[in-house]
Amino acid sequence: MLRHITLREPLMYPSTMLLSLLLVLCMLAPACMSPGQPAPRIDFYTLEYDVPVQKEAPLPVILDIQRFGIAPDYSTLRMVFKEAPYKRQEYVYHRWHADPADLVTSFLRRDFTLSNSFLAVSGPETSLPPTHILSGNVIAFYEQDEADVWQAVLQLSITLFKADEPDVTKRVLFQKCYKNAVNCPAKNPSGVAQTMSQAMKTTSLQILSDVTHALTRP
Repeated sequence: MLRHITLREPLMYPSTMLLSLLLVLCMLAPACMSPGQPAPRIDFYTLEYDVPVQKEAPLPVILDIQRFGIAPDYSTLRMVFKEAPYKRQEYVYHRWHADPADLVTSFLRRDFTLSNSFLAVSGPETSLPPTHILSGNVIAFYEQDEADVWQAVLQLSITLFKADEPDVTKRVLFQKCYKNAVNCPAKNPSGVAQTMSQAMKTTSLQILSDVTHALTRP
């Protein structure tokens, strides 16, 4: 025997359900949204300095400067600062325009090219077979905060070796670490970028001098 079932509530069709859901969301949205505020500004920094041009005849060397590696603590666009031992902090709204390893590599290539000390300086954009290779690593690239002064700290390690020497024991010409810490003129990220530029300039000239000396030794 068939029984009739009486519906006490009207059926809600998909279109009606969708409209109801949109109405609820519209009512809840103002409560969930914060007052309209512009997004915080992010400032980007880079290195900036001039280097002297050498007037001596270039060495008969094609030098390939490989991309530097970098310690994990500093492999970030955010500017890193140190306030206490074993601790590293990062600025959220102050960042380097490129990875510090790329900055160091790019400026070394630029400085070595402008020095006119070599027949050519090669990189990923050239296909010249090198006679020598310079590789390296960024060990430190940070802001050191002390009570009385801030410093920009830069530490690099490099290895210079012959590209076509079959005897591995004779391939490496030298390996060396460089560290420079420069006092900041002001305790702010802009001052850090300025002094990191000075540290990079000093380090670059030191590396250039050591490389040319190693290549001219008998």
